[in-house]
Amino acid sequence: MDVRDKLLFILAYVHLYPIQEVQGVLFALGQSQASDWAIRLLPVLRAVLGQEVALPARAPARMDDLAWQCPALVFLIDATERPIPRPGTDARQRAHYSGNKKRPMVKNTVGTNQTGRRIVYLGATARGSTHDKALADTDAPPFPPTSCGAGDLGYQPPHLRLTLPCKKPPGGELTAAEHAANTALARVRIRVEHAIRGMKRQRIAAEIFRNTTAGMLDQVAEVAAGLYNLTNQYRHGGTPREA
Repeated sequence: MDVRDKLLFILAYVHLYPIQEVQGVLFALGQSQASDWAIRLLPVLRAVLGQEVALPARAPARMDDLAWQCPALVFLIDATERPIPRPGTDARQRAHYSGNKKRPMVKNTVGTNQTGRRIVYLGATARGSTHDKALADTDAPPFPPTSCGAGDLGYQPPHLRLTLPCKKPPGGELTAAEHAANTALARVRIRVEHAIRGMKRQRIAAEIFRNTTAGMLDQVAEVAAGLYNLTNQYRHGGTPREA
């Protein structure tokens, strides 16, 4: 394959995520060749996204990394889950079982800028049983001073002043003002959910991930986030900081 064929191969693999037999038919390769090319080309795509300044910061991120990607210092934070095949042992099944999705999952912290058009931070891939708050405590990047943002009640990373929704008191009801405040906050928080949905337009980040090669499960999330960022950089123009 020449360079253009290789680019088309890996973009089709990430966006469509066909089974390797189908990927091989599309590019006149055997199943084992298709598997080999996917493993070899995914890191190349990641490197290109890095050259295009489209990749989110990863741990161990520095304050400067986040301040450069989000100069307004307004961050929207959430977590996303991705399905995996059922693990072979009971212990691994319990470790990856998500009570929310009722199936084996992995999850990542996702942080966007205030518009939701750029994923500025992507946490490490964690087991599906990890609670969002525990994930935030161990995986939160070093947010610059005066950083603020929005999140939900289950996700409160340290060193970041988050506006949280009002919680209904036991046996009571929210006031009209509290309902209005929650509605206004939801309109802001939806932007990070839109970013997660945009990241999962790459079907490799949305469907059950079948490849067991070490490191690929985490790498595909980073590549999907990078493609989301790159799309917005071209769609909205300007520099990555202005996306």
